[in-house]
Formats: sequence, C-alpha cells, structure tokens
Amino acid sequence: MAPESQLGGPSRSFTLLLLVSVIAVSYGEASTHIVGGDRKWDFPPNSSSSSWYDDWANNNTFRVGDQLVFNYTSGLHNVAELATGNDYDMCNLSAIITTFGSGVDVVTLDRPGWHYYVCAVLGHCATRYLKVKIYVNASDAGSASISSSVGAPGGGSNLSAIVGAIIGTVVVMLVAAGAVWYNRRRKRFSSLHGSRRSGLTARKSPLIPFESLGADGPRVFTFKELAAATKNFSRTELLGRGGFGSVYKGVLRDKSMVAVKSIAKDSRQGEIEFLAEVSIIGKIRHRNLVRLRGWCAEKEKLLVVYDYMPNGSLDKWIMPAEEGETNPVLAWNARYNILSGLSGALAYLHEEWQQCILHRDVKPSNILLDDKFNAYLGDFGMARLIDHNKVAYSTVVAGTMGYLAPELPHTRKATPKTDVFSFGVLALEVTCGRRAFDPNRPHAEVYLLDWVWTMHQNNQLRKCVDPRLGEDVDVMQSRLVLHIALLACHPDPASRPSMRFVRQVLYGDLSLPTIPPSRPVISYSWSSTIQPTQECISIEVQHPENTDESVRKPDNSPAA
Repeated sequence: MAPESQLGGPSRSFTLLLLVSVIAVSYGEASTHIVGGDRKWDFPPNSSSSSWYDDWANNNTFRVGDQLVFNYTSGLHNVAELATGNDYDMCNLSAIITTFGSGVDVVTLDRPGWHYYVCAVLGHCATRYLKVKIYVNASDAGSASISSSVGAPGGGSNLSAIVGAIIGTVVVMLVAAGAVWYNRRRKRFSSLHGSRRSGLTARKSPLIPFESLGADGPRVFTFKELAAATKNFSRTELLGRGGFGSVYKGVLRDKSMVAVKSIAKDSRQGEIEFLAEVSIIGKIRHRNLVRLRGWCAEKEKLLVVYDYMPNGSLDKWIMPAEEGETNPVLAWNARYNILSGLSGALAYLHEEWQQCILHRDVKPSNILLDDKFNAYLGDFGMARLIDHNKVAYSTVVAGTMGYLAPELPHTRKATPKTDVFSFGVLALEVTCGRRAFDPNRPHAEVYLLDWVWTMHQNNQLRKCVDPRLGEDVDVMQSRLVLHIALLACHPDPASRPSMRFVRQVLYGDLSLPTIPPSRPVISYSWSSTIQPTQECISIEVQHPENTDESVRKPDNSPAA
C-alpha cells in the first residue's frame, strides 16, 4: 500500500479536516460529517463490537444534502455502499452498489432512508466490523440550524461570524488546492505504488482470504511475472478487448499458456468484477467452467489469469462468415458435446454448489473452447451469490438482447429459469448456425426463436438444422436439441425445465416431454405475481480467438 507521505501525509489530512470543519459551521444549507468524528475510517477501537460506528451515527442527525467524509489511508480501508440492511448485516460484498477509494471520500446523501457503508476489503467488514449504517431524514437540509459554535441565525454578530468563516473557507480551499496540485505533480514522477485509482489497486497483498481457496486454488502472481509472460503486454499478444479491459496471451515460466485479463484503469465496475472473480469463482470447480489460475493487484494494475483456450469462443465456430470471409464449420458431434457440457456447468451453478450462482449472460461469445473443443463457461466478473430459495430484485436488467427472458423487463427478477431461457436460445444458435437476431435475413427469420417456432408449427423443424452440416448430423439428436431448446424458451418461466432436467435429457437419462404444437402466449405486467424459486449471480467474458485443423471446413475454404 502507498506510504502516507505519498498520499499527502498528515498535513493534507489536517487541511481537509480544517476545511470540512469550517464548512460545517459556516454553510447552513448542508452539514458535513466526518465519519467516526476525530477517528479515521479504521478498525473500531473495540474489535469485538460491531456497533461502534453505528453508535456514532445514532448520535448525529443526517438530512438529504448532507455529506459524509471517510478519511483514511488510500488503499487500506476503501468504502463501498451496499444495497440493503440484510446485505449490511451479512457483509455481502456481492451486493455492492458503489465503491469509492480515493483516500478521502466525500459522499453526498442524496435520498432519505437507510444508507449502508462497509469496507470493501473482504474480512474487514465481517470480522473487523468496519461498517456503518446511517439514517437520512427526508426533510430538506436547509432546515438544519447552524452549529451552536456560530450562534442562532439572524443576529449581526452571527452574520459577521458566518462571513468570516466563508472567507476563511475560501482561503483554506485555495491552499488545499495548491497542496493537491503539488502532490499530484510530485507523484507523477514517483513510484506507481502511490495509487491514484481506487484503493483496491494500490495493494500488493491479496484482497481475499486465499486460505479458504484450498491448496490447489488460484495464487497471487507478481506484476513482473505477468509482464514477462505477455512480453510486457505486447500488442502481438493481444487476444481481444472488452468493456472492462483487454486480454493477452501469456506463457508462464513453467511453459504453461494462460490468458491474462487486464482491468481497465478507469473501470470501477471492473474493480468490482475483479473482487468477485477472485473471491468467489476461485472456489468453484467444474470440468466445464474456465479455471481461474490466479490474480495480481499491484503497480496500479488489476490482472486476472485464466487457462488459455486455443480455439477461442464458440461464436467463431457456429456463426456464418461475414462477406469476404470463410469460417470453419463445427461438426455436429462437437456441437452436441458442447451443449451437454454447458448444461452440466449451469446445473452445477444453479443447484449443486453451496450457494446459487446465476450467469445472466449465456451466449456463444461467453463460451470458450480448448484444443479438443471441450466447452468452458467463463468470466464471472459480475458474480454475486444468493442463498438457495431466495429471490433478489435488480434495478438494472443484465444480459444481452436476444438472450433475455421475456419476463425480465417486467419482473426484474433474475432466476435460474432466466438462465434456462438463454441456454435455449444458445442451443438454437448452435443447431441452426444462425444468430439470435439477424436483421439481414427476411422479415420472418430476423428473430431466430420466432422462426423456429413457426417451422415447428408447420412440421418443418428438420429444415432448421444448419445446412452447412450436410449429412454430418444425427437426425434424432438434432430434433432432441431443437425440442429441448423450444421448451427452455417457453414464455412462462414456470413451464421451463431446470438445467438439471436439460442435462439429463441431453445425456439420455430422461425422455423429452411433449412440447406445445404452437408457441404459447403469455402476458406480463409490472405487477406480475411470478414467484421464482431461486436467484443468484452474473457474468461477462473476454475470449481468445484461434482455429484448429481438426474441425471440418466447407469445401471452398482453405485449411487453417
């Protein structure tokens, strides 16, 4: 972590405290509260009690428009706001709404009701009780009286005191601004360990209780190791870019190949994803889930290391080529094995781990293929854990258009059945060799799901199979996949099978139930009473790209 001198030292902390103290007594329209009073945002003095900061909050009055100041050493006790009181009580870091981490965080209380703040470093909330909950009154901050140290409003002496305080505030602000400018200029030429990013990135030490991951779990890499593995993150090793960073191919000292994801420097959501991937997915083991090899958090860098997948993502193998390009054609038996493996991975996440994990973005680009075309579901960056038989609501609908279950925009309840719907669309894409949404096709075929339902109603389902496969297709298997895909995409979530059931059907352990002769119709409303049985986690993925000669190619395509 950065030394205090790199962060401005005691003089900068004193300047800030003086500034906010002057503002608190001089500006009557809002109050500024230094969390914990004279004490920094640090471990409570009595670590056996979780109420120390709450007691401080109970002795203060907060109104809309007031500000909280979390004063701490950057990178040591960074602040996060949680969604609910239950998340606060359980220290559920997967329910983070916003993270902060500048070393001195000023948070404006912009709504009435409860606000829940915790230290975002795992273990500091649950075991060290570094957290505080604050109730904000709905009344306007303008009704707050000016501190008694200034006096009651209205008197001439009070007015003089206020004017003097305001002038003092301006002077202090100018001095503080000059000090900040000087420190930033100096740090520009100093060690990168003095983080200007969130406190998460300034650490050299792990952010998670790695002892809980087991001896064969992911490990901590040094930045030097990963820089050497990726040829100093050379463009020649770049595999792809995503919303939260870039992915590079790397070779470790033991000659094993890895994919190294570098979180974008200005991506706060990427930092949340980093914590989720390392602390949650590091403990999950399944043969069809991408294995997390380790991580690095130093030199202002957040890096996550995975097994390298030489055949890239599934979409490169099943989608038709763009004009002027030639894509290899994935054989039918490989497609069927991919769907079978993915059904097992999702069944494991939904029902067979100690908590329920919901992917929320099942699609071909999020599925990676090894050299033998085994499928791996990857990148749990937005993961959150929910206990089985619990439901969680979201103000933002997560996922990709074309794969979203139809009830999601109305109920805002993500459940295992929403993953089942996405898997059904994926299965159609794999079998038909078409995109879920393709505006270049005839009007009746733009939406793949609509088109397949129409073909089913006309008893022409066989014609939906990817024509590039020719005779290289098992007719019974392709019919089975199309039927289970339509059942998985049933508009009523209660009528969709579980992923455990889908896995058993694809493995041949169960027979497929009858599907409706025509597409069912169901209406949704904002007051829908649909009651899902479980709720869980989220994902986005970066993926490498490659080809392999073992895959069947069209007659007019050159060998890889």
